[in-house]
Amino acid sequence: MSLAMDGSSQTTVEHHPHVRPKAERVRSRVGRRIVSLLIGGVLLCVLVVYLRDAAAIKSECRHLDLLMTPVRKHLVEYDRLPLAFPADLETNPTGEAIAFVDPKVIRYAQTTDEPTVIAYANGYGLILRSNGHAVAIYHNKSITIEWMSKQDIGPRLDAQRNKVGLPPRE
Repeated sequence: MSLAMDGSSQTTVEHHPHVRPKAERVRSRVGRRIVSLLIGGVLLCVLVVYLRDAAAIKSECRHLDLLMTPVRKHLVEYDRLPLAFPADLETNPTGEAIAFVDPKVIRYAQTTDEPTVIAYANGYGLILRSNGHAVAIYHNKSITIEWMSKQDIGPRLDAQRNKVGLPPRE
């Protein structure tokens, strides 16, 4: 602070170069809080969408798993997969269609040591993860349900069809 030379009582305030006025500090703090809230909100939205995708995958796999119960029962009773699946298995509880592979592929699945897709549900659109299908995989006399992306299922089904002499899917 310095006094005026003319003897008046006016004072001027000199700021230290490293000290910011209070209003500027408050604005800066408010700005940082707003940015933090925005980043936190975006991260929360991403987490919610990711968890929604995970729940959708789990739900689709659970539905296909329920539909495979009669097939598993047949597998236990006759020690092999049925070559023709019942027509009522063509629709799952949510009304979505499922598809079974060709009977030649099913016969191949029972003679090979490699996991083979025997059925799959309609595709499901996801937001943060790759769209895909719940698939039933037969391996070593058991059926497991997994999620497979659309990029993976097409080539896999075509490779299975190729191994039994069938043309690729359309």
